[in-house]
Order: sequence, then C-alpha cells, then structure tokens
Amino acid sequence: MIIRPTAQIHTRGWLALCLIGLLGTAGCTNVPKLDATIPDHLRDADYPKLVRLDEVFATTQNPREQAEQIEKTLEARRRRLQSRAQRLQNLPE
Repeated sequence: MIIRPTAQIHTRGWLALCLIGLLGTAGCTNVPKLDATIPDHLRDADYPKLVRLDEVFATTQNPREQAEQIEKTLEARRRRLQSRAQRLQNLPE
C-alpha cells in the first residue's frame, strides 16, 4: 500500500481551515463586561484576608478520636434502622 504525500497535505489543510474557522467564530462572540457584574458595595471593598492553608486544614481532633466518633454515630444509626425495620415488620396488615 502506497501512501501519497498529497493526502497528508489535504488533511493538514482541512485541519488548518477548521482551526481558522473555529477561531473566527470565537472572535465573533459577545463577551459580557465583567465590571457590570460586581455589586456597588463590593466595587471599593478591601481584599479578603489571606489565610495560610495549614491553619484552614489543620485538624482539631486526633484521627483516632474522629474515627471513634464516626464509629459511634454509625453504630447508633444502625441500631435505629434495625429497630425501625423491626417495627415495620410487626405492623398489622
């Protein structure tokens, strides 16, 4: 099988034409003015305070304590659901 170099040229030309068309249509879009979306009370407001990520994501609880708390919560939920299922099974028909 012989591959002709002209096929590659035609493919590249098609791709270039599609790219030019895509960029041309993107240039014709109406972009809204972002200044109009800022409320008046925020236009002259101070910048927010920067906070270190270590402070934001710092855990206040020991991971084992968190795990125990989650386990207790899930165990209580399991008991509630089991009692509810039991009550539903004992309903008169």
